[in-house]
Formats: sequence, structure tokens, C-alpha cells
Amino acid sequence: MVALALAATGCGAPAAAPNSAAADQLKVLGILYGRFVAQNGGNRPANEGQLTKFLDQQRGSWEGFGLASAKEFLASPRDGQPLVVLYGAARGAASGPTSPYVASESAGVDGVRLAVDMRGGIESLAEADWRQHFSPAQHLSPAQ
Repeated sequence: MVALALAATGCGAPAAAPNSAAADQLKVLGILYGRFVAQNGGNRPANEGQLTKFLDQQRGSWEGFGLASAKEFLASPRDGQPLVVLYGAARGAASGPTSPYVASESAGVDGVRLAVDMRGGIESLAEADWRQHFSPAQHLSPAQ
């Protein structure tokens, strides 16, 4: 029973709780990013401007976070920095465990960055893992 409780709560889990505001916000971003890719022939947004225009059209999906603009939505409430988002002509996104990662925190907290895939799956990545999945060759913005 105790082992089950520890497994369910994620004994030794990273700093961010799965139900944190940052994780919730990233989850919505991942799902919306996936929607963009699906609506655009499998291509990711060319740049931040294209993504923010799309996010502005999807305002009802993220306005509950109390943010005034899509630009604010693209910042992490945990580290206060703009999110690292994959942009560019390449199809898909960085390779994740179940679906490609599309965005992550710039700095994270205590050496851990939250990353999100196109299905809204959240993963906590240590620095080495983050560098493996988010390389500058993947057209990252803003932190590289």
C-alpha cells in the first residue's frame, strides 16, 4: 500500500508538481502547437509571429491563465523567462518519449526544465537531457 502511494505521488519527483500552473500552461501550449501542425500539413510554425497569430485566434483556450496576450502565454510562470519553442521549416519537433517535444522552459527551476510535446504531455528534463532534445540546429527561439 505504501509503495503504491509513493509510486502514485512520484517519490523523488522533480521540483514542479504535475498539476502546477506552469505545467497546465505548457500542456495547453503543446496541444495548441499540435493543432497548428495538424492544420498546416505537418509543418511547425515558421517563427514566433506566426505562432502568436495562431494563439491569438485560440484565445479561449488559454485566457483562463489570466494572461493579456499570446506573448505572455509564451513565458513560463516558474522561471519568468520566454519559453524555448521550436520554429522553422523542419517538420515535426524534437524527439520526446511519446511524442515530439515542441517547447520547454528557458531556465527552469533547480536544474530542471519542463518540456511539452504536441499532445500536451509534460516531462521534467535535467540539463543534459534538455540539451539532447533541444539543440540549436532545431531552430529554437529564444534561448539556445
